[in-house]
Amino acid sequence: GGISDITNVAAGRHENGEKVTFMRASAIIARRKNATKEVQFIGTQRSKEANREDKEFSDFQRASNMMQREEVNILKLLPEQGGPELASTKSYTFIAELQFNRPLSDKGLKLDNSKEFNIPTCFGQWMKRTRTVSPAIVIHPYRQESGGNPLTHEEQLPLNDSEAMSMYYHNHRVERNGILKGMVRFSITEPWMSLKNQRSPYFKWLANNRIYLRHTSFDADTVVLLGYIHGEHPDAARLLDVTNEFTERLNVPDGIDFQITPRYLTVPDKNQTKVEFKALAVETDNKMAGKLREALFKLGDPKIEKHKWPVTGKTMFVPMYKRRHGR
Repeated sequence: GGISDITNVAAGRHENGEKVTFMRASAIIARRKNATKEVQFIGTQRSKEANREDKEFSDFQRASNMMQREEVNILKLLPEQGGPELASTKSYTFIAELQFNRPLSDKGLKLDNSKEFNIPTCFGQWMKRTRTVSPAIVIHPYRQESGGNPLTHEEQLPLNDSEAMSMYYHNHRVERNGILKGMVRFSITEPWMSLKNQRSPYFKWLANNRIYLRHTSFDADTVVLLGYIHGEHPDAARLLDVTNEFTERLNVPDGIDFQITPRYLTVPDKNQTKVEFKALAVETDNKMAGKLREALFKLGDPKIEKHKWPVTGKTMFVPMYKRRHGR
């Protein structure tokens, strides 16, 4: 009951060799008013019977009994075991140009002998097939200010309202070459590389029915091809480094966006036969094409620029233009 006993308890020792953790010993000493008086616990009214029992035990056992009773009476601030972690699903939102080279039937097959596109059918079949890859697909209104609601199923598409359909298949139109094009914004749980896996049934369905889904890194009304980068292999190029250095070189005003992406291009030879090749294509929104093309023409001589720009200095921009009918 003396000072030496308190010191031994605080140090985690007792004369009979029993151990007490330092934190518990400190808690006991903090609550003990003196060595001879009864220990008082917050929120605990001890009975006389409990006091008589404590006197029959050593200091160590008495402190242990006190703590056990205190743990029963004092509410725990935190649960002893954490609850199960909630599973989270990552979602990817893409902007893409959706292109149909042929109309589709209600069964999702191209109609080679038809030139009339049923917009809800074509878009609905693409949505239905994409939902097999990602059941949690969400089609967003392309322009958020349009006030439309997100769609999760093709049956929610407006059937007889062209203006409402344009909220989801933005700026859709059939061009003079007979191809249906438009922009779409959608979210799925699969990354882009998985969605466009060439071995997947989904990609094969796209290819067999001549449907093209091209990802864009910027918001556009109409994606146009300006040309391609000559002098950089499309399969070996570091696209991020190429894009970043071209952005610095072009020094275009804010709001003018473009992307550099590897893709197949076609050009006519002297016999008007289409020749296909793969290159780094430069694409932008139609309303930005003029200013961006002008900046690309000012890139300079590769023999000089290669000493200033280590990634793109040796390359050259080759413009491409759409041929008009009859020329």
